[in-house]
Amino acid sequence: MTSYIVDEVTLELNNSAFKEKIRYELRKEFCEVYSKNEHFYQEHFARLNKIIEDKDTEIKKLLNIVEILSKKVNSN
Repeated sequence: MTSYIVDEVTLELNNSAFKEKIRYELRKEFCEVYSKNEHFYQEHFARLNKIIEDKDTEIKKLLNIVEILSKKVNSN
């Protein structure tokens, strides 16, 4: 059962749709907050991209943790 859960988590984290959903939600929130001031929006668009990159990094870290857990589960 644990192995199944680890496999499912790995699939979800690797799923590009999952990553794109995070990007979409971040952009949506960003646009809602800053849409009233276009200059401010453009000025901070790079910041938004950095947030997205950070989320990708977090996902990669989670994948590494899942891989370690998977190896431990499979070795037992």
